[in-house]
Amino acid sequence: MTTSFPSLPFHLPPTPPPQPIPSHPFPSRPSPLYSTMSVVTQRVNSAMLGDFRGKTVRLTAKVVKLNGDTAIVEASDKGQVDLHLNRDAHLSETYVEVIGKVQEDLSIKVLWSIDMGSDLDMSVVDTVTKLMAGAMEDEETSIF
Repeated sequence: MTTSFPSLPFHLPPTPPPQPIPSHPFPSRPSPLYSTMSVVTQRVNSAMLGDFRGKTVRLTAKVVKLNGDTAIVEASDKGQVDLHLNRDAHLSETYVEVIGKVQEDLSIKVLWSIDMGSDLDMSVVDTVTKLMAGAMEDEETSIF
């Protein structure tokens, strides 16, 4: 048995062809979409760096001092971390997020960075970092 459907009183427009994804506005800098989706990164604070030597991590921090191709930042747990900046890293705001490789001395070689503005609640960032790492198992420290 064949079921027939009545014709619609209107015609649907043809589906437009897919548009190409525009190139990143800064060709020398990797696309944020590419960078964050192609590399799985663990959010860390300064206390967690020892567990990630040689691995790629994500650190949200407050810029304390810039000096050429290096920077000192304060992580969400108030610990200081040395950053080795690449030529495309421009830390122009108070708060930044970096993706980089943890070195043997627990400094981070920055692969990618993004400014996070001048007002960020670092206690919330630290809580999220610990929750994502599974470090906060005690219900008394829950933010909910």
